[in-house]
Amino acid sequence: GLDLRANYFNDKRPVYAKAVQVLADLSVQTPQSKYDEKAFDLVQRAKARTLLDALGRDSSRLHPLGTQELKTHLGAKGVLEYFAADRDLLVWAVDENGARLFNLGPVEKTLPLVESIHRSLSSSAALPEDAWVTLSNRLLPSKASHLWHSGLLHIAADADLRRLPFELLRIPGDANRMLIEAVSLSYLPSTSALGLEPDPVQNHQLEVAGFANPQLESEPSHPDSLRERLVQRFQLEPLPGAESELRSLEKWLPQPQRLLTGPEATEQAYRSAISYSPRIAHIATHSVIDDQLGWGTAIVLSPDGTDDGLLFPREIAQQNGAVGLSVLAACRTATDPGRNLDALDTLTGAFLAGGSSAVLATLWDVGDESAAIFLDQFYYRIGRGSSAADALRETKLAMMADVRWESPALWAGYVLVGDAQPITPSYWAVSTSTRFVVAAATLVVILVLGNYWRRRRD
Repeated sequence: GLDLRANYFNDKRPVYAKAVQVLADLSVQTPQSKYDEKAFDLVQRAKARTLLDALGRDSSRLHPLGTQELKTHLGAKGVLEYFAADRDLLVWAVDENGARLFNLGPVEKTLPLVESIHRSLSSSAALPEDAWVTLSNRLLPSKASHLWHSGLLHIAADADLRRLPFELLRIPGDANRMLIEAVSLSYLPSTSALGLEPDPVQNHQLEVAGFANPQLESEPSHPDSLRERLVQRFQLEPLPGAESELRSLEKWLPQPQRLLTGPEATEQAYRSAISYSPRIAHIATHSVIDDQLGWGTAIVLSPDGTDDGLLFPREIAQQNGAVGLSVLAACRTATDPGRNLDALDTLTGAFLAGGSSAVLATLWDVGDESAAIFLDQFYYRIGRGSSAADALRETKLAMMADVRWESPALWAGYVLVGDAQPITPSYWAVSTSTRFVVAAATLVVILVLGNYWRRRRD
């Protein structure tokens, strides 16, 4: 018997990979033995442990869930859970009936193609259609086709698959149709992350918290701080264009809002706003991914006399407040291409662990102009009561249909991680100006009808 205790495999990915491979092989030899479910349970432990190690043991909300426990969280949701084992790439199709294992073949046959596609997308290079068809046939098991006809599909990727926007995959048997045209998608660190969904907040004291274009100059008292060294090393520059994203929040979403820029966008201001449990927290700033940080990644905010202006994953995971949606706008990440994917995964996982129902992030850097257009469209749909997943899908389809923005490099990099429920009630989500127009139009109709009936009586 294999010892499946999480602490036995702590920080030992190669051991996990070998053990999962053994269980997957045994499931083929003895199909009735439920080794496929045992392998799935081990994958949950592996992924949960990786995130726990990054965020600290005090992230108590994070724990692996077995197949039986997951049934209570799935409902009508479906999940494709991927894992790069010792030899093969594996995927489990997870629904209310359990987890069914599919072997997708050798890891080295698929992951290099994924890396090549990501590199092409992030540099706006054209991709041959046959590359997409080949990858789609390798990653989407046709016997799990019911999952992409369910309205919402969760993807729990692994290894380099986390670089891939699955929305662009072609539906097996229908090469002319992308997955995004059939279903809304959201991503998960693992299927167990469904258990991270926070309890509904009865009273959000703040609708929107927004932070953009922080001050990059250090405090005079900290001229040689870690933050200052990072600003200099990565040559971080001001982001005045990011402030336009806050105007979209103000235009489409309700009050009260707390929108902060420049020197006001501090760590303390962020913590204070999150304590009011805003429905949306929008962060339009630089993030840096670097091994020298110790924590791998940090979000850059403005310094003040108390804090260093670097928001680390462990600090995010311990924040006090429940957020409907955290938006890492444009993910302006200072890093070499292809490095430290685990750090970005840790960052989104930290927001989930810290009480966010969902996180919107990007898989590569997105230009200011296209980001402003994309997010304006996204928040318009959120403001009309769409779920985050549906709003994201509708925005991508709209961009895809517009010749000015049809390049996948401009919109496919946005991914939703976590829950996909509606963020705002549809009526109160419209802007103040929109409500005024509706009220005025209603008043005009009432006056016209009233005048009409008075004339009839006369």
